[in-house]
Order: sequence, then C-alpha cells, then structure tokens
Amino acid sequence: MEKTDNPVLRIIRKVNDWAVILLFAAMTITVLIQVFFRSVMQSPLRWTEEMARYLMIWLVLLASGIAMRNRAHLQVDVLTAALPKGPKHVLTLLVDVLTIAFLGIMTFYGIQVVQTTMAQTSPAMQVPMALIYAAFPTGGILMIIEQLITLVNRFRFKDDMDAPREFLD
Repeated sequence: MEKTDNPVLRIIRKVNDWAVILLFAAMTITVLIQVFFRSVMQSPLRWTEEMARYLMIWLVLLASGIAMRNRAHLQVDVLTAALPKGPKHVLTLLVDVLTIAFLGIMTFYGIQVVQTTMAQTSPAMQVPMALIYAAFPTGGILMIIEQLITLVNRFRFKDDMDAPREFLD
C-alpha cells in the first residue's frame, strides 16, 4: 500500500478501509442471522437476504478502490510482458487512461441512476434504491482517485511502469 503525505487522501483511504471492514462484518452477521432463522427457527426473515445483497454491492465497490490502490485487480499482461520498454510504457499509460475513462463513464451514469431512483424503495426493507445505487458513483470516484495517483506516479517514477502489481511479484 502506498503511503501519502496528503492528509485529505489519508482520511479518505482510512474511512474507506474502515467502511469495508464494517460492511464485511455487517454482511457476515446478516447472513448468520439469515441462516439461523431459516434453519433453526424455520421462519426466514425477509429483510436479511436483501440486506446481505445490498451490503455486498457496497462492499465490492468500496473494496475495488482499495484493490486499485494496491493494484490488485486481475490483469492479463501477456502483451506488456512481451513488449520492449518503450512500447510497454506507452501501452501501460494507455491502459491507465482508458481505465480512468471507463470509471468516469461508470460514475457519470451511476449518478444518473441515483437521480432517477430517488422515489423507488426496496421490496423488503423499504430503503430508497438511490442509497443502493449510490455505491456505483462512490466506488467509481474512489477508483478514479487511486488510478489517477497511479498514473501520476508512473510519470514521476519511470520504474513504476514495470511493476504493475509489485506486491504479487
């Protein structure tokens, strides 16, 4: 994990880290409650399945920001591994820019979905669906931040180009 001197970025990362931990714990407890009531009490609770699903959506999208920070997303590097240093740098930068563009599109349309689902509520818990869909722009922004940092570091430290997933090597 990359250290930063920026206090705002440090706070964002710390909040995101704790949110992922809490979401995972809440999802685990929710599923255990669901299993207990379904198996032992023979009376399943309606809200637990829906809650677990929505917690998982938020968990995956927030954890994707952490994965982006640690460069832990799956990648196929057959082409980049076969290229000489110059074209490898160009391709790596192109992939970074395309990733940011994709995340920007995901965030933009995620915001539109949030706006159009403000009046919709979930079937069992009756929570606004906009709250659930807000995970997409939130996760998108976190991933964009981390990918921009990676891109800037690739320009600042040219050696960074050759180590897309340094903690796995």
